[in-house]
Amino acid sequence: MKFPLKKDSGSGSVRIYKSSSRVKGKKYTAYTVRYYADGKPHVKKFGSFDGPNGADKFADDVLARINAGSLAVMTLTEYDRAQLAEAKQILGGRATMVEAAREWVKNHAEEIIVKQVSAVIEELIAAKEADKLSDDWIRELKIRLGSFKKKFGTVNMSELSGTEIETWIRDKGVGTKTRKNFRGVLSTLVSFAKLRSYVPDSFNILKHVSRLKTTPKDKIEVFTPEEFCIWYHAASEQMRLLLLFGCFAGMRHKEITRLEWKDIRWEDDVIAVNWNVSKVRERRLGALLPVLKEWLEPFKDRAGKIITIKGTHDAIAVLARRVKRKWKHNAPIHSYISYRVAITQNSDMVSDETGKSVEKIKTNYRKQVFKREAEEWFALTPAKFTNLAQTLQQSGKMPVIIGRKRKTG
Repeated sequence: MKFPLKKDSGSGSVRIYKSSSRVKGKKYTAYTVRYYADGKPHVKKFGSFDGPNGADKFADDVLARINAGSLAVMTLTEYDRAQLAEAKQILGGRATMVEAAREWVKNHAEEIIVKQVSAVIEELIAAKEADKLSDDWIRELKIRLGSFKKKFGTVNMSELSGTEIETWIRDKGVGTKTRKNFRGVLSTLVSFAKLRSYVPDSFNILKHVSRLKTTPKDKIEVFTPEEFCIWYHAASEQMRLLLLFGCFAGMRHKEITRLEWKDIRWEDDVIAVNWNVSKVRERRLGALLPVLKEWLEPFKDRAGKIITIKGTHDAIAVLARRVKRKWKHNAPIHSYISYRVAITQNSDMVSDETGKSVEKIKTNYRKQVFKREAEEWFALTPAKFTNLAQTLQQSGKMPVIIGRKRKTG
């Protein structure tokens, strides 16, 4: 052994010293154990007979008693003792208090601004409105985060609990799609909070919130020519354009609201969907098929935005009440992709046209409709629409339309 010998643990330490002396010309070796416990220093000496092993064994015994709590190595106030006990309970044996302290310092090395969730949400929405993001996305933020603020608004952003959020979402009793949407909006909130230094960069509460996968394969619904005829017949000009670009070009509602007439390349039979229009922020060339080209012929000299509706969800809701029917979720783009894949048998081409991944098209859209149905769909020209509308009216299947003066529907 090399002396002085220091032995320690996470809770205390003991030192062993070696010394020599002569008595009547005879040399003696002694070993001294020093430690601090119960608010005072302690000394224990061992002679040559016990040797270094005796001192070492005693030192191990002292450390064991310190770790077990039978020896108090420092004087604690009642408050300190309560804090220590609570810290141990929280850790639950998964780490020492020293390890927990080091991890805390690591995660809070940057300066964090303390701000309540409600204030962060207000800042986020104001920032997105200033960035002129789509009305639909702003509306989504306000609805989801408004509900979240009612529950967690007074909590500091950096003190949010992922497990509590997971429980809150589950207790709402909503479907898989809605839960997924909540998680997506909360991810936006956390990213914004990191940007404003309201939480550290290591803040990752969403790891405790379930990442769900929806099953769109079971939810893909398409319009039939008759259904398209009913919706189109009841719609205003703006909503008709929304239907046309969705049903016959496979464009999303948000993309259509960003599109301009100059993006329609009539001579090249394509629709230029630029990165600032595309949902996935990638430029693509959509197909300007003959059926859509014929529908759009009366608008060929238009300029500016194609759609000026603010809030397509509200406009669709108005239209649904008018025709007394339930709107099929994302039916326009679902119709285009399903019919287009059926008639072309080319998932890669349809992916390029719509921005949907090839994997999703193969998984969710193939074999949804037959080729014969697809041919009927893309043959639905204005002339055939007129004939079909007359047939539906004569058979009493065309609903009576009221309130047509409203521009939004």
